[in-house]
This record gives sequence, structure tokens and C-alpha cells, in this order.
Amino acid sequence: MEHFLDCYLDGFKEAPRNTLHDARTRKEMVEYISTMINGCATAEDGDTNASCVIAIDTLIRYHRRAKLSNGNVCMMGKNHNILYVGLRLCYIWQVKKSGLVAELLNEIYFCEYTFERILIGAIFGTKAPHYFAGWKSDFDNQEDNFRGLIYFLDKANRSKMLFPFHWNGILHYYRFIDLPIESCGKASILRLSVQFGLADKIGRIQPSIPIQHGQLLTSVAQSDTHGFSEKSTRTNNKQRAYNRKIRGSDTRRPYSTVSMWSGTTRTEAPVPLYYQKMSMG
Repeated sequence: MEHFLDCYLDGFKEAPRNTLHDARTRKEMVEYISTMINGCATAEDGDTNASCVIAIDTLIRYHRRAKLSNGNVCMMGKNHNILYVGLRLCYIWQVKKSGLVAELLNEIYFCEYTFERILIGAIFGTKAPHYFAGWKSDFDNQEDNFRGLIYFLDKANRSKMLFPFHWNGILHYYRFIDLPIESCGKASILRLSVQFGLADKIGRIQPSIPIQHGQLLTSVAQSDTHGFSEKSTRTNNKQRAYNRKIRGSDTRRPYSTVSMWSGTTRTEAPVPLYYQKMSMG
């Protein structure tokens, strides 16, 4: 497997720099390597997962060699986009080796310092990345993207990964799920889910978050809970207006809202509490 893929990548070196800029080209490469994985697994012991691990490791080494040849600075273009071919292969073949997936995530992060190409499509749909940053998603649709997010979140958690992020000259370390998204005001993915009332997404992310650690709802720019408190107040006001209009009651809330707050209270430790002072007279 390794020999065949090395031969293929030798020819790939002569391709134009923007060869893998188009999502369709990346998809074709994924399909080609997948065929190679199937063929090699059939010819050997039938273990497609082992063949896929070799393929992804080969792609990572290709990126490292290209980076090293340029003074340890990533040239981006095809030499970087090949990592997204590896990312897609990891997901569709459901590679179990968490260490290898973590290695691939590190290669991507230390060139881009973001995972926006995984995160944005899971929240806003796979067409959104094209408008945000000019590149098209490697996932088939939003559901596929979200399943991919859960897969990589699980592998990052298993490997206990922490990623550096600079803000105002101070170095912070974040888990995969907590990383600020630059193009979304440096908010985390759960904060965005709360903001847009995406209860279903919070519910599906929740089991992948270690409960004892929780998840950061605030952005880096707002390190206290003020941002979340403000959002909570606005959401509560909308809930009350909704209930008065639809149900004639101020005490009932839509199931999606209850589900959303259930998820956030399970994953967030410092949830602000709201109360009304009672008159003793």
C-alpha cells in the first residue's frame, strides 16, 4: 500500500499548486485512494482499516516533507490540501487509531491555527464555508459534516488534545470543542449553537464532552460569563413572548428550548442563575 501510494504521490509533485483547491478534485483523489485501499486489503489480509492507516500516514509524511523543504513553513496549496484528503479518508473509513487521527489534526492546526473547515459546515451547512472563506466543504451535506465533527471530536478527546491559541499576546490552550472560530467572532461551536437555538446539535455534541471538564460557552474576547448571561436573558425574553402569544402562559417553554438548556447546564459549570426578589410585605 505504502509503495503504491508513494509512486502516485511522486507524479502528484508535478501537478499545479492549486490542483486540490477544487472540492471535486479532492473527492476524486479520495475515491482513487479508497479504491487502492480496498485492492491492497483484498490482496493481503482483508483488513481495510490497516491499509487506510498506512495511506493516511503516507499523506502526513508527504505534507511534512513538503513543509521541511520550505524551511519548515507550509506552502499551503496542494501540499496542505492533501491533509483534507486524509481527513476525509479517516472519516469515511472510520479509522480507529486515535493517535493517527490526532497527528493529522495537529498537522492541519499548526498550519492554519483553526478547524473552520470542519466546524462551520456543521453549524451553518456545507455551502456556508464557500461564502465565509472561498473554499468548498469536503463533506456531502450538513448531516455528514456534523457526523464528521462528532468523529473528530471523539478522537481529539481520546487523545486529550490541547491546541494553542493567542489572544492579546496571551497564550491559551483549548480542547477541540472549545476552540474559538475566527470568522464567527471567536465564539466556540457550543456558543454558536446556543445563540442560534440549535438544541438538536447541543444534544448530539453533549455525549462527546467529558462532563467533568464542561465546555466553554464564552468567546475569548469575553472571558467571563457576561456574554452567555446576556444571551440567556434575551432567549428567556423571547421564550416568554412566545408563550404569551401561542399558549397564553408564561410558565411553559418549547421542548427545543428546554432540551437546549438541559444540554448546556450539563456541560457548563458556571451557569448564571436568574431570580426575582420576593416582597415580604
